[in-house]
Amino acid sequence: MAENKKSFVLYADIWHTINKINDTDAGLLFKHLLMYVNDMNPQTDNLIVEVCFEPIKQTLKRDLQKWDKFRDKQSKNGKLGGRPAKENDKPIETQINPNNPSLNLETQKSLSVSVSDSVIVSDSVSVNENKEITIEKNNKYIIPKKTKKEISLELLDKRKDELKLRKLAFFETIKKYQEKYTSETLNKFATYWSEPTHTFTQMKFEKCPTWDVGGRLATWFGNQDKYNKSSNKSRLESNVDAVMKANQELINQNTFKND
Repeated sequence: MAENKKSFVLYADIWHTINKINDTDAGLLFKHLLMYVNDMNPQTDNLIVEVCFEPIKQTLKRDLQKWDKFRDKQSKNGKLGGRPAKENDKPIETQINPNNPSLNLETQKSLSVSVSDSVIVSDSVSVNENKEITIEKNNKYIIPKKTKKEISLELLDKRKDELKLRKLAFFETIKKYQEKYTSETLNKFATYWSEPTHTFTQMKFEKCPTWDVGGRLATWFGNQDKYNKSSNKSRLESNVDAVMKANQELINQNTFKND
């Protein structure tokens, strides 16, 4: 955390990650987060906590960099005394808004302040959906607004990073069954259920309303065993059919020769 900074932004979309872990690990993760933002340099041996905290940590760092840039810019503007007042900016109590004669100058000034998106400004700046916004107030300062393409790419990269970490955590839950199932079975199971959506928001197993790794693996193994037996039976039947067909051709050939 920056010096004298008493708050931070925690984004609601981390729920998709937190919802996948148990309450004990979630509590440890929250304590780990609070220790981090209070500069206590927390350490943990819990892999789930470490994996889930990493995307939160990277987001906090990005927000801190944005806050530092914003604070530095405001500090420079303060040292310069702000933008010099223009002649037209001087208040004249009797001045009337030419575009709307029914409004006096004070009403006009109150309407001239615009914010392009909802923000919360206290000791930190909160922006909906990680968007950069433009703030215009009396034309004294402007925070440039990012393009939709830049926002989309940043959001996609963030989703990919978070999904990679959740994927690693998913693989860790599967490793517990290495003594019960073969590596080939576990690899096929992990590859199938970790397939991401086209937006990289979820993996296939995360879309299931209920999920139990042990139960799913047992079903997967049973279906795989049935498929293998069915395939072996089909191959055997095919071989029998081929032999019978060859025998019939030999019989036909001998019949024609005798004729």
